[in-house]
Formats: sequence, C-alpha cells, structure tokens
Amino acid sequence: MNIYQNKNAPQDCLCKPCFPNNCPPSPRPCSVNIVPIPGPTGATGPTGATGATGVTGPTGVTGPTGVTGPTGVTGPTGATGPTGVTGPTGVTGPTGMTGPTGATGPTGVTGPTGVTGPTGVTGPTGATGPTGATGPAGSTGSTGTAATVAVGTVITGEPGSAAAVTNSGTQQNAVFDFVIPQGNTGSGAAPAEFLNAYSTPAQAGSAGGALIFDRNGTQNGNAVSHSNNTSAIILQEPGYYNVAFHTAVAPASGVNFPFSVLLYLAQDGVQVSGTGVQHIFHTSADVSNLAFSQIVAVTTAPSTLTVVGGSGKFLYSDMGITVNKLSGLS
Repeated sequence: MNIYQNKNAPQDCLCKPCFPNNCPPSPRPCSVNIVPIPGPTGATGPTGATGATGVTGPTGVTGPTGVTGPTGVTGPTGATGPTGVTGPTGVTGPTGMTGPTGATGPTGVTGPTGVTGPTGVTGPTGATGPTGATGPAGSTGSTGTAATVAVGTVITGEPGSAAAVTNSGTQQNAVFDFVIPQGNTGSGAAPAEFLNAYSTPAQAGSAGGALIFDRNGTQNGNAVSHSNNTSAIILQEPGYYNVAFHTAVAPASGVNFPFSVLLYLAQDGVQVSGTGVQHIFHTSADVSNLAFSQIVAVTTAPSTLTVVGGSGKFLYSDMGITVNKLSGLS
C-alpha cells in the first residue's frame, strides 16, 4: 500500500493509504503524477532468512597506503635456526704485505750424520812446489872393511845351455865361477851399408826447394850414395832403409810474423808419411831444431830421397842426415 501526493501541489491533496490506482476519492483526486511520501518507520521486523550470497563484485581500486605507524617493541629473539648450506668460496683476495721476520727460534737437535757419498774424481795434480832447503849433512860413518871380488873358473858350456855364475868364495871375498854357453855357428852377417851427409854453414831455403848437403861424412858399402853440394840421396838397391834427419831452422829477414816453416822427406818426389815437422816463429831471433826419423822401402832401384821445405823463406844450418840399409826385401 502506498501514500501518494500530488507532486505539483502537495498542499492540495493527501491521499489516504490505498492500493495503487485504487485510492478512494478525496478533496482532489490523486493522479498519476503523485509521488509517494515516506511514512514513519515501522518497527523492525524479524530478520528474514539470509539470502543466497550474491556474486562477488569486482575488486575496487587499492587505496593509498596509510601513514606508517610507530615501531612496536622488539620481541624476544627467536631460537637460532639450522645452519644453511655453505655458499661457494669467494674469489681469493690479493696477498697481503709480508709481515716482519719473527725472531729466530732455538737451534734444533743435530740430526744423525748421513751416509758418506762416493769419492769424487781425483783432481789434476798441482804444480810442483819449490825445492826445500838441503838438510845438514849426516855424520860420516865408520870406514868398513873393503870387500874383494875375484874371478874363479870360466867354463864354456854347450850351445843352447844356460849361463851360470856361482860364488865359490865368501860374501866379503867373493870368487865368481862362470859357465858361458858356446854360441851357435853363424852363417856370416852381411856388412853394414850406410851413408852420412851434412851441411854446417847457414843456407837459404824456400817453399818447395830441396835442402843441399855440402859434404859426405862416413860411408860404407854401395847401397847409399850422395854427391857433395847436392840435395839427392840415392838408394841403389832394393830393400828397407832407415832415414834419420835433423837441422836448425831460423826465419829469413823480411818475413811477416807469425811465420811457419815446414820440412818433410820426399821419395821420388812424393812426401813420405810421418816425416812432416813444423815450427811457428814469432820473432826474428827464434831458432828451432827440427828432426824426423822414418823407414822407407825401395822396391825398384835406384830411388831418390830429398828433404823439402814446405813453406816460406828460412835459413837452415848444422844439418845432417844418416841413411842405413836395414835389409833386403823379403
């Protein structure tokens, strides 16, 4: 039921309560332009049953954050929680500065001596020291009794038997008896054949030139020959010959130092192995003795021997050569 009022003239009409569109007549009938007038609030009726929850509407816009309130009193510390997993080790930082050296600690107990190592190689012998002063002479001993030695018997033994010497006297007065075996009968040795040549005054030598022997010394046989003031020694027979040579050598004037002189023996123009001798001079006052000795074989006679200078200009003097025939070819 509603109460209606003319909205155009609310002072003119006041309807009684009625059902809509069915109000009784009044001093001025109610019309469709009448709006309801709120009546007094009635007593609250009993709460009806809660209706079904409607659909939740959309969440409204979040309001601005309020002012932060004062911090509350700190509560008691809670129990320590379990240790978490150790994280990875961080990068090592730079090494710090070395601190000052600490005081030296006390010396430790000496350890046991180690095993002796092997003996090292013996070093070179040192230079001989100067000879010490001669000590005083000892006192002269007493004169002893002179011993005597005499020859007793001398017996010729059989060829091939052992020689023997026996003392038939005493240690003070010895008498020696000899047994000397007879030698085997020889077949007769061939006479020695040799030649010696020499040159005394200084002579000039040069590279490739043969040295000249002025004179012949001792000679025996016909196997070796030489003519005075020539360089050639002639071996006249096949066989083996021993050649021994020596000379004094000095540099000629005008050479440049260091200066080398080489000499060698040539047989038929070919150098004989093992006969090269050399000296290097550093001043014009130097003098050197050069020598060689070698055995040569002659298969076809005659054969010529010469001593040849191998380098430079030089002077030679006090020169000698000896050639001995040793044997024939076997």
